[in-house]
Amino acid sequence: MKISSKGCYALAALTEMALNADVSPVAVATIAQKLEISKIYLEQVFGLLKKGGVLVATKGAQGGYALREKPSDITVYDILQPIEQGLFETPPPQPFLAVNKLVFEPLNTNTIAFLKSISLEDIATEARSSGDGGMYFI
Repeated sequence: MKISSKGCYALAALTEMALNADVSPVAVATIAQKLEISKIYLEQVFGLLKKGGVLVATKGAQGGYALREKPSDITVYDILQPIEQGLFETPPPQPFLAVNKLVFEPLNTNTIAFLKSISLEDIATEARSSGDGGMYFI
């Protein structure tokens, strides 16, 4: 399984937002600068996250993006699902039903369960305890 750079940056950007939950809404430019990535690229990522229901946008001079829910209520699956569409697609039917039954169905089920078991708050807590200060190397 390979997660794209968009998925990695989505996780990093939302972790940054969770670490600074008292600052809301936050401008894309602020997070892009902190992560040292293109603002335009991050706007694309945030557009997908907004469409996926993870973020809400506020327009205007004091506008920006905010998490729709508390970090403890947002899972890694919630973040990756709108970004990594191909990751969660059902594989094409195999010539042998046994392949689907024994390989693809359990792989998909276990992957989704694992991603749903980790919250954004879990990641933020780990980032705080590891003292990485929000530095992300992707």
